[in-house]
Amino acid sequence: MLRGIAKLMLLLILVLMATGFPIYFDRIDAESFWERASSRINQPEETETEILGSLNFHHDLERQSEETYILHMSIDNRGEPVIFEEDLVSFTIHHGSQSLNVLNLNDFNVDIPFGQTIGTEEEIDFSVELDRTSLGYPYESYVLELQLRDDMVAVNSEEMELPFSFAESYTYLPAVFNIPGNETALTLYFPSGMEDYSVPITRIIPYTAMQIRATIDGLFEGPHEALGLTIPEEGIMPPWRNLAYDNGLATINLSDDLEVFDEDPALGKQAYRAYAYSVNATSFTNRVQFTFNRGIREEAFGGFSVDSPVTLPEGPTMYFGYETDTERLLLLPEYLQEDSTFAENQNYYNENYELEDPEGFYKLLSLEGNPDFYGERRLPIVHNSVELNNIELQDETLEITFDSSFIEELSEDAQHAMLDGLLLSFTSFSNVDSVVIYLQNYEDETLYHYPIGTPMDPPNHINPEIPRDDS
Repeated sequence: MLRGIAKLMLLLILVLMATGFPIYFDRIDAESFWERASSRINQPEETETEILGSLNFHHDLERQSEETYILHMSIDNRGEPVIFEEDLVSFTIHHGSQSLNVLNLNDFNVDIPFGQTIGTEEEIDFSVELDRTSLGYPYESYVLELQLRDDMVAVNSEEMELPFSFAESYTYLPAVFNIPGNETALTLYFPSGMEDYSVPITRIIPYTAMQIRATIDGLFEGPHEALGLTIPEEGIMPPWRNLAYDNGLATINLSDDLEVFDEDPALGKQAYRAYAYSVNATSFTNRVQFTFNRGIREEAFGGFSVDSPVTLPEGPTMYFGYETDTERLLLLPEYLQEDSTFAENQNYYNENYELEDPEGFYKLLSLEGNPDFYGERRLPIVHNSVELNNIELQDETLEITFDSSFIEELSEDAQHAMLDGLLLSFTSFSNVDSVVIYLQNYEDETLYHYPIGTPMDPPNHINPEIPRDDS
């Protein structure tokens, strides 16, 4: 009996010593005792990753073209044999403070088979290609961070973060603010190549008073080949039978044979927008009514409601760049109220479409502020290198102050696209009539044809089909 009690006391003393309590106390605070005891028992043991390889890791990032880099790498094994596996090197691509992608060797075409053993004092060389199209990135500046697997250590001290950038190679034709009285500007909406977007194109023709007829004829002619827009061989336009116009309402009577759009709703969406948006963009029209063999239908074009007149989308619009197959950059509108991703987050404006957060909306126009939206062909109009000093709304004029350094860093095409896009995007709010651009450290009164320090209205005609000199 006494021996059992002695063993129990010894066990108790050992537990107390493990908790850090002195063994000569007069009384025990039970709550404190069990807190400290349980914390010692539950504390996880620290473990270290076992280092299996010591490598001399050399690399060189070589620019091949405006849109392609080759990363040459060399591994000189200074330790135990190492198996060449897809996760031996990882690649993280950063833009500003954001990480865009984490890739490994399996994401590239590497000419060394995985599973090969790199023996002691053996060296292997391999390369990977960083191509803008494959990565799906806009023209911007990035940082490539290289990292060996956790169980590998680099015995050399080369820089593991490599800056690189893709230079703009597109052509942008600036928007037209006004045209002479002896010409007519038609706005024609053609398929952009992305299902959810149609691109407004400006076609300038000799003056005509029959804008609606000229617009429909222009749609059937299709876009100029210089634009690089792809139109299905069968076309997108259902044939029309006759037109009528009355006090701003254009009525387009079509054939009732529209089954092709029920089978291909994407094609129907493009035809609907081509007719409705283009005709609504004429100076005489603000509504379009579709009839079919002179009758009204509830739906057509693959599911669009057409039993009442159609108007152009209203509300805030965010403009972005779209690069076509012929490296033309076109401005496309993103109607925020029609896109649930944006419509659900109206922090930038209120229910009256009034701008409330100028800086927040400005960030949407850049890759850093809206990384999930932009990609290989869908390009931000504001580059990361553009330094915004101030933006504020004064009465109904938005004042934007930039550092003028972007003039040296961006191509003229990129500057034109940015300024046109800013004017169009911000004046889409109901409480913004004009935009004033200020440039610090810039003395001229104009930048190209844009006045500096003077309120500007948005341009009237975007995406000219061809340069004016060639028209």
